Amino acid sequence: MSEVGMALDDTDLRRIGDYVKGNIYGWLVDVAPQVVSGPQILERMERLEQELVAQRHELKAQRELMETRFEAVDVRFEDVNRRFEDVNKRFDDMNSRFNGMQWLIGVGFGLIATIVTIFEFIA
Repeated sequence: MSEVGMALDDTDLRRIGDYVKGNIYGWLVDVAPQVVSGPQILERMERLEQELVAQRHELKAQRELMETRFEAVDVRFEDVNRRFEDVNKRFDDMNSRFNGMQWLIGVGFGLIATIVTIFEFIA
């Protein structure tokens, strides 16, 4: 078989384009009339737009709900921080009490050692 190539110039391409433009609507009506009819397409487009608007409202409501949830989490996080600060304050208070007790015990032992030493020299 031999292949015969056919070169098309711009005028041929324009003629083909005009032919297709002139006949495409009729071809589509023949193939799928329920898809091509004007009022049905407009009706479908209107339903599609309504669905898109409904989805947009739903997404906006979900976003607002997520923002309120994040705000609630932030408030709880601040509460947790406050609790940790309270616990740290309690530990600091206990640390200062233990330091005071350590000094008191040290002074007590030193006093007892001094008293024992004095009694040893007296006796």
